[in-house]
Amino acid sequence: MTPWWTDWLQPSTGLPTLEWALLLAVVALAGHAVYRGLGLPRMVGYTLVGGLAGWLGFSGATWPMHGVGLFLLQLGMTVVLFEAGTRLPIRWFLHNPMVLVQSLLEAVLTFALTFLLLRWWGEPASVARMVAMVALAASPATLLRLVHELRAAGPVTDRALVLASLNNLYALVLGGAMAAQSAPDLAGWAAVWPPLRLLGTSLLLAVVLAAVIHLAWRTMRHGSESAAVFIVAILAASVTVADQLHGSAPLVALMAGAMLRYAPVRPMVWQRHFEGVSGLLVMLMFVLVATTAAQMAWSVPILLIVFSLVLVRVLCKVLGVVAGSWRSGMGPVKCVWLGLALMPMSATALLLTTQFASQHPQAARMSAIALPLILVCEVLGAVCAAFALRAARETVQVANTPAMEGRHDA
Repeated sequence: MTPWWTDWLQPSTGLPTLEWALLLAVVALAGHAVYRGLGLPRMVGYTLVGGLAGWLGFSGATWPMHGVGLFLLQLGMTVVLFEAGTRLPIRWFLHNPMVLVQSLLEAVLTFALTFLLLRWWGEPASVARMVAMVALAASPATLLRLVHELRAAGPVTDRALVLASLNNLYALVLGGAMAAQSAPDLAGWAAVWPPLRLLGTSLLLAVVLAAVIHLAWRTMRHGSESAAVFIVAILAASVTVADQLHGSAPLVALMAGAMLRYAPVRPMVWQRHFEGVSGLLVMLMFVLVATTAAQMAWSVPILLIVFSLVLVRVLCKVLGVVAGSWRSGMGPVKCVWLGLALMPMSATALLLTTQFASQHPQAARMSAIALPLILVCEVLGAVCAAFALRAARETVQVANTPAMEGRHDA
């Protein structure tokens, strides 16, 4: 029997709109309570409430993701990776190439050992390969939120953002190409073409996007609030355009942000307003990830696999970064904190899982492992990354600073 209030709400906004509005209100309160009461990152509150809503059968997020939900997820990722791109110091790699070595070591080690562990658990090679690609990507969104909340700054913070951005680059290119292949065992040119097409298309779109945004900066630099709204709007448009041209909107935003870092007009002019516009999108992105991931059927065998993957993934991140620390300008102890800061997973992993789920016949099994893994790493990863940044002594305690109170309630 249909409740009477669904008919009453239908002529105006509809029940889904009310559900989302109330859910986001509860999420905001939970994030504030977790931060002020327990000293944990706000993302933990967002994720726990979103996960509980998904577990209780919240109808606003369905799996596989499609339509408006998928668009909002991509838009949130695009905004986050654009900001991460503006922090990506490309010239730094020329002076310190060992940072790239660290990035490649931790990425390859994470993919390889995750794949081998899943094969040991008896999973098919195609499932192991897809989940390993999902496990590769860290979460720049979580790190950026922690930077804003904890006022984190220093070598560990900067390098964590760089490594997270780089392994999102790897995951989006290779994972997107893997998802685009109609057959999982293509060879020769047929295997090389998808990643080249994805990277080439995304690079061309990034050049166009960077040029458009740069012109906006030059003409609207005295009206930074309008410029921030323009940036979000043009990033939203790039999501649709990139999909139609077989590119990746988050990858386009990451590369465009990296190009604009060295533009004559710097992005810092409107950053405060941009944070305000993007804050709701980022919160919504965390909730979408949690509500979607929590809808899977959890069981003891799945939990055993997931927690073994979490442990191996953290070890791979730490060992890869420590192994590449020689002549990297960072000591082994700080590299341990750096590896721990790379534990969070979030929207990039969910987007890759969605792409795999729409293309591969063994999507159900892959989703049954990947989605709980994403949810666990989103919660534990935020706590672990906050601990690592504090242990590296790169954070500012702001809980008892009234003057900064208003800037930490996003």
